[in-house]
Amino acid sequence: MELEVGAKTGAAYGEKNAVRLASRNGYRERGRSSCVLKLRTDSYFPSFLEPRRMAEKALTAERQITILIRINWIEAILGVACRTQMWFCSSKILTAKSRHLQKKKITKLRTFIHKYFIVHAMRQYYKKVHGMDIGENSRISLSVKLDKTNPKGVHVGKHTALAFEVAVLTHDFINGKHVDTYIGDYCFIGARAIIMPGRRVGNHCIIGPGAVVMKDVPDGSVVIGNPSTVVERGIKTAAWGKRLQSVA
Repeated sequence: MELEVGAKTGAAYGEKNAVRLASRNGYRERGRSSCVLKLRTDSYFPSFLEPRRMAEKALTAERQITILIRINWIEAILGVACRTQMWFCSSKILTAKSRHLQKKKITKLRTFIHKYFIVHAMRQYYKKVHGMDIGENSRISLSVKLDKTNPKGVHVGKHTALAFEVAVLTHDFINGKHVDTYIGDYCFIGARAIIMPGRRVGNHCIIGPGAVVMKDVPDGSVVIGNPSTVVERGIKTAAWGKRLQSVA
């Protein structure tokens, strides 16, 4: 092998000239503008080093492919960012009228979904899962607290609305009793009102927000306060307690 190297480099055995040192040390030219290693050219490789040469070629190709993939990823991310920024800027240019129309459409869609899907689903959930007596077409807010200690004691009439955070109790923890609590048809129970255990609210009644119903409420009454007080009688209501007229 030494003779083969000497014939190739023109240097005798043991002589240290620049060509021989470059061949022995595996010198490679490196470009300053690229981080990819370049294979040397016009240099001598003994036959037993050929696998190393092929490995260096494969490693260089792999690095070049990795750099191309990274560049493509960066270009894709920059493109998405530019499109997002353009969309955000264009949305800011919308006029007040168009924004108002968009909000109106969203409100209508939300009302439609709540009226025909969520309300029906909640009514079926209370009836099928907990065994409560919920009337037809009754609206129950998602935040209403129906007593699940005695769920079968909850009775809500048809076309009745229960606003947010209403509490309907059917058990008396102090006295250890489970009782039935009734709410009639065509009633409206205001926000945060409390129907105490065993009370009966008649048909066509309106319970004011925050009222605490301690006694039975006659039909066609308006009740407010804590404890509740009847302030009006003989009223008529439509579905969900919408007032029609006053008789007395």
